[in-house]
Amino acid sequence: EVNDYETICNKFGNGTISSCGQRLIGTHLEDKEIWKDLDRNSFVEGEVLNIGIFTDVKIDDEVEWIPTFYGIRIDEWAIWTSNLNVDIVSFYKLNETSGSAIDSLGLMNSTTVQSGVVQGVEGLINNSYNFTSVSSRVDFNSNQQQTNSNQTYSIWFNPGNTAPNTAIFVRGDAGEDNYDAIAYDDGFIRFFIGPQSGSSSRWNATSTKDVMLPNGTWYNIVVNTSGSATASSTNIFINGVLQTTSFTTAGSNRSRPSDSVSLFLGGGIPETGNINVTNGRIDEVGIWNRSLTTDEINNLYNGGSGISFTDIFNINVTLDSPINDSDFLTNSINFSATLNDSENPLNILVNSTLEVWHNNGTRFSIDTINITGNFNVSNFSKTIPIGDDYLWNVIATDNNSRTGTAENNFTFSIKEFFIETSITFNASTFETASETFTSNITTNGTAPVSASLIYNGTEFTGATITNPAGDNFSISRTIDIPLINGDNTPFHFNFSIEGTELATDDSDQSVNLTTFEFCETGQQPAYINFTFTNETVAEEAITAEIDTNWNFWLGSGTVVDSLTFSNTTENPN
Repeated sequence: EVNDYETICNKFGNGTISSCGQRLIGTHLEDKEIWKDLDRNSFVEGEVLNIGIFTDVKIDDEVEWIPTFYGIRIDEWAIWTSNLNVDIVSFYKLNETSGSAIDSLGLMNSTTVQSGVVQGVEGLINNSYNFTSVSSRVDFNSNQQQTNSNQTYSIWFNPGNTAPNTAIFVRGDAGEDNYDAIAYDDGFIRFFIGPQSGSSSRWNATSTKDVMLPNGTWYNIVVNTSGSATASSTNIFINGVLQTTSFTTAGSNRSRPSDSVSLFLGGGIPETGNINVTNGRIDEVGIWNRSLTTDEINNLYNGGSGISFTDIFNINVTLDSPINDSDFLTNSINFSATLNDSENPLNILVNSTLEVWHNNGTRFSIDTINITGNFNVSNFSKTIPIGDDYLWNVIATDNNSRTGTAENNFTFSIKEFFIETSITFNASTFETASETFTSNITTNGTAPVSASLIYNGTEFTGATITNPAGDNFSISRTIDIPLINGDNTPFHFNFSIEGTELATDDSDQSVNLTTFEFCETGQQPAYINFTFTNETVAEEAITAEIDTNWNFWLGSGTVVDSLTFSNTTENPN
């Protein structure tokens, strides 16, 4: 509630303004966003909360917020979405404790895990591989197809005690030894391309130069490159941040790998061995035949928590109608929901199920229809008993028995006699003031009668009922506000339809004190002077006292407040 003021100015006789001030003339309501402190009582089942953190961030500060709700540490905010599966070639979670490194897409599992690789070591997400010695390398089949000159490589790396120029990731032609390689070099990241044969080196290298990566910490390294991987076509991201890089070149005939290529983790190129093997842990390795967007790269980093590949996504269900918290005077209800399984292009929706519950949680009905395709708008028609509150939702099922439902149930009510469509009143008022309250209702076709206003428990009969149009009625009553001084004074209307006593929902009004105060500070109390004399010829002064009450009001005068004056000073002359 916001005060309204008018400006009042004093003027000299010549019209010159001497001084101005403001006078309160009323109030109006404005919406105000309020953030409340979060505690255990803030969490209500089924309620959606917007939770935020407010902090004063200074230059060079870095803020990371990982809350714990009900004892659960929430450190993952991004999720793997279907767009990350576009043009993905392979993804290695490296969760295995023994045996081959498994490609989550099932295309290119490892053929050799050398003895210096320790599997099942704690990783960023579940397990990782720890590369510990000269013979630390994982070799993969030569069947990864490079179908696009644009490439993205993402890898999580936790460096150990590594030698300079140690290979983390190498992807190269099996026979011609053209390669892409990501290397760790004394705290910096280098991306190499080119053939390497015998003692002759021919390569391009793009290197980070501003940010060093100390040992013992997980880092997300993403390389976007295209064409010949020149300085202008290669970007290196560390923890989601694009790095400033330098570019060097050596020799000639530098080429990117093409056709069928081999993959090596943690080791040099088998044909030459000229790049050192790494020492450290590797996790969550992804390869794409396209350049990922900045947003996608940020999602891969996910504030340091990372995300892992999945090809299983939720079926999205949107409840269209009736909208949430609807009221009806008819018991024939049409339901509609939109089902979308397009993030799972190989799956087909097979059925849609409408469930309706009474407000107490008892199921009223369940209805299933057969559908097809990845996208469907499901429509249902139901006859619902009058006079209760209900909840509803829709469950979608696909051909792999996966299901999806809307995040929250919607509610609706079937009213027997009326729906209150709006109510008009002043949210704040003063004692003794005249106030008008109006409730607008839609009925089942029968006019309401015998309406009264119940204000703070007191009945004010004689409310006016008008019929603007059709089945719409307005019930109105004006009263003088009682002497109650309350922030949440309840009121509602009572009336009858077809002999049934009915009532609107309670609303609240704030009632303020009506008092007399000095308009300016420093004023002295006001006095009313009386002189009492004897009824004699001499009319001599006598000693006397006086008490008197003065009534005041803002409205029509049916409710009044009072001031009492009593004798305070005697001057008998």
